[in-house]
Amino acid sequence: MAGKSLRLRIAGSATTLPAAAAVTAALWLLPFPPGETRWAGLFTTALAAYVMMECNNRNALLRVRSRMTTASFLLLTAACPFLHDWQPAMAAVVALLATLTLIFATYQQRHAEGHTFYAFLFLSLGSLAFPPLLVLAPLLCIAMLLYLRSLTGRTLLAGLFGLALPYWGYAGWMGWNNRLDTAFLYMRPYCNLSPPDFSALPPQHAAALGMVLLLVVPAILHFWRTAYNDKIRTRMLYHTLTLTVFALLALLAFRPQWHDALLRLLIAAGAPFVGHHFALARGRLMDVWFIVCLVLLAVLAATFQLSPWMP
Repeated sequence: MAGKSLRLRIAGSATTLPAAAAVTAALWLLPFPPGETRWAGLFTTALAAYVMMECNNRNALLRVRSRMTTASFLLLTAACPFLHDWQPAMAAVVALLATLTLIFATYQQRHAEGHTFYAFLFLSLGSLAFPPLLVLAPLLCIAMLLYLRSLTGRTLLAGLFGLALPYWGYAGWMGWNNRLDTAFLYMRPYCNLSPPDFSALPPQHAAALGMVLLLVVPAILHFWRTAYNDKIRTRMLYHTLTLTVFALLALLAFRPQWHDALLRLLIAAGAPFVGHHFALARGRLMDVWFIVCLVLLAVLAATFQLSPWMP
């Protein structure tokens, strides 16, 4: 790696992901000792990171050997302590990553019913934890039609069965326990059509969202500008991710009160762009931008950790 900048050495190093995991664990376990919800959140995030790593490996989202995608996901999540305790939306993050991994596998497949069924099955399971995740279902069908070229009558039917199966099972279980009348009451708040309440977005959470957007938006623009360097299949996968990111941003704009769950999903969907940007962009200006982002992320994490002792 002689002659390479610090950014490229970090992006191509085999120790980048273990180092990111160690930093994540250290930040996650503060203050020590952590509670059960903190441990559960760490385990679920580690599972999400593993699924993301598998997605990157199977689909070659980066044309160089790099773990920047998973490392970016871990560090962005670790920098925000309010995302560390277990919440059902963490299961939705794992479900979304599994859905994307499976839906990517349908690219130009003539018989993709199996992958489609399981992709929408995971999406439906995630929506049981965070119902607005169902908004992505029609968008993924559009992506299968326009980008993945795998949407047929059979795959559409398979996707509908995958979406319906968890709800059938849940309704049957609640009916067996004579609680069918209250089975879906927890979804009622998500059906409220009130105007967006931006006062529900605390300043610290707004700062974390700003940091995520500061990394993800330039990364998406960089991908659009340099997409010709990637294979056609890779471009189509990133176009699917772009559709997902924009959908999550639209949900966040209309329902800022769901900021915690949507921020987790946004980090998961945007991390591949961040990894692509840092690993493949060229120029000294990009090297400076990488250092600036690391410093800003460290300052953000330190501010959150020290905030209980700050006036």
